[in-house]
Amino acid sequence: MRSRRRREVGYMHRSDRCIYCMNPFRGGANRDGQFVERSREHIVPYALGGPNVLSTNDVCRECNSKLGSSVDSAFINSEPIIMIRHHLKLPGHSGKIPALKFPLSKDEHGEALSVTIEADGTICRNVSERVRKIELEDGTQIDEIRGTRDQVEQVLRTRIRRGTIKLPSNFDLDEMDELIAGLVSQSSVHTSRAVESTFTVNLADHFRAFIKIAFNFAHIMFGPDWTFSERADPLRRAVLDEMNFKQLSPFVMKPRPDLRKALIGRDMHLETAHILGVLPTPQGASVLISLLGVDMLLVAIQISPPPDFVVTALINERPALIAVTPDATELSGMGFEELMSRLSAFTKD
Repeated sequence: MRSRRRREVGYMHRSDRCIYCMNPFRGGANRDGQFVERSREHIVPYALGGPNVLSTNDVCRECNSKLGSSVDSAFINSEPIIMIRHHLKLPGHSGKIPALKFPLSKDEHGEALSVTIEADGTICRNVSERVRKIELEDGTQIDEIRGTRDQVEQVLRTRIRRGTIKLPSNFDLDEMDELIAGLVSQSSVHTSRAVESTFTVNLADHFRAFIKIAFNFAHIMFGPDWTFSERADPLRRAVLDEMNFKQLSPFVMKPRPDLRKALIGRDMHLETAHILGVLPTPQGASVLISLLGVDMLLVAIQISPPPDFVVTALINERPALIAVTPDATELSGMGFEELMSRLSAFTKD
C-alpha cells in the first residue's frame, strides 16, 4: 500500500454545515439560537486509537459532544472493547488506560466478588464487606466480618473508635496497629483459583458505533453532495438513535475473517492498523471496517453510494481503501483498481 500525506489523498471535503444536525456553520444558528462551531470528529474513536490524521471538521461541537457521550462512550466502555483497549494499552481522552473490572458471579467458595486488573497488571480481589452475628456451639454470639484485609481492618478500627469493641483501660493506643493485625490474622483467608464471570453486550450500541464510523468515512470519501442526499439519510438516522435494533441489523454484515489479510497482505507494520474502505456490492456498496486487526472489530456496513462512485474513483485515482495506525501522521492508500484485483483473487479462493 502506498503512503501519502492526507492532503494528497484528497480527504479534505469541507462542508458548510454539520453532517448530523445539518445546521450551517457560517452565520447559522442551531435550535437554541447559538452559533454552530466546528469541532474535530475522529472517524475511528480516539479511545480505540483513532488518529488525528483520520478525522473531519464537519461536525458541530454540540453534536460531537452528544454523540461522543452516547454512541462512542457506550461502545468504547463496553466490556469487550475495554478488554481490547486494556490489552493494547489504548488510553482515552483522560490519558488513562482502562482497568479490567470483572463482576464475578461467584468464586469456588460460592462468595460473590469482583476482580480488577489495573493497567500495570496489578490484580485486586474485591469482595463485598459483610458483618453478621453467628452463634457458637456453647451459645456464645460473635460477629463474623468478611471482606478484604483492608475492609476488615476498617471495620475493626471503626468499632474500636465507637467503643463497640471494649479495650482495657490501660490499653496503649500506639499498639492499635499490632492489635488490628493480630485480629485480622486470626481470620481464615481463602485464595480462589476458579471463578465464574458473565457480561452482556448491547449489540445495538456496537452496531450504531460501526454505522457512525461508516457514515463519517463515506462523508470524507464522497463529499457533502452525498452526505446531504437521501442516500445518506438512513445512516444519519441510525447514528442519531432514530432506529431500533431490528432496523439497525440490515446495515451490518460480517465479512470472512481472512478478508483483511487478503487486502493488506502480510505487512507487519499494518498488523494492528485500522483498515477502512469502500467495496462495491450487488446492493450498491459497503464500508469495510477492520479495527486494530481484531476479528470482532471486522464488519461491513451497507450504504447507498453515489451512482458513479466507481468511475469517479478510477478517473480521479483516489484511494478506495486506507490503512492507518493509531500513532500515524500519514495515511496509506490503495487505489480502486488494485483493490478490485485483490477482491477478485479473494473471491476465487
